[in-house]
Amino acid sequence: MLLHTLNIRAQIVLSNTGARNESLASSTSVSDDEWSLWRNPAGLTQVPHAVVACGVRRIQGLSAFTRSVVFATATKFGSLGAGMSAFGDELYNEQAASLAFANELGLASLGIRADVVQLRIDGSNTKRVVGISIGTIAKISPQLSLGACARNVNLPAWSHGQPLPVVLNAGLLFRPSETLVFMAEAEKNTDLDPTLKAAMEYSLQRKFFVRTGFNLFPNAAFGGLGFRAWRFAFDYALRFGYKPGYSQQLSIAIHAGTIKPRR
Repeated sequence: MLLHTLNIRAQIVLSNTGARNESLASSTSVSDDEWSLWRNPAGLTQVPHAVVACGVRRIQGLSAFTRSVVFATATKFGSLGAGMSAFGDELYNEQAASLAFANELGLASLGIRADVVQLRIDGSNTKRVVGISIGTIAKISPQLSLGACARNVNLPAWSHGQPLPVVLNAGLLFRPSETLVFMAEAEKNTDLDPTLKAAMEYSLQRKFFVRTGFNLFPNAAFGGLGFRAWRFAFDYALRFGYKPGYSQQLSIAIHAGTIKPRR
């Protein structure tokens, strides 16, 4: 009775993938690259050609890594995305496979994603669950976009009635010039208090990128660098917060066509 109670939550391998989005305060609602697969699937409509990307994320004090790989492409029917992600070791292991579809309808893009998440804890049975996520992004003008997404809208649950959290995100992207982008976002996880996010990205010659951002409730600071050239993209992200400390992430993408500046 005298022991202090600890609240422990699972890693959730899909939550922080993609170094660019992570360096931008872990933004979700207005994501517009291949990693939109696990952020806002509607952002896949901004991927003009086939791209394959992989990423690695490490949290301070943990020997296990999060490993992710995604594929996205545009077709005449819409945009498709697929990916796999894994985190853990012999004691705790979480894996996920996802498939998404997105399409443009006038000024707005709509996307839907299905996730199959598998959880294995040493000494316990392997558990699997299917979650559905939906999202939309509306381009109000060349300078302003609004986005919103919802994860686990089908209310999936592990065995014994343990539900996965429903996560709601809404935000905006403002681009005052070709080299500067601002983002702001609010997030509500049914298991946690609301979170506010803000971020900025500055580009040099549209090839080199400097990014920063912050979260409130809980407080966290973010920073990162990016490089785009020909058919390759490299992104690095650093997150620092009181809990669980700092994390680093690196992602690399190979495009089937020449990378074009974002509009």
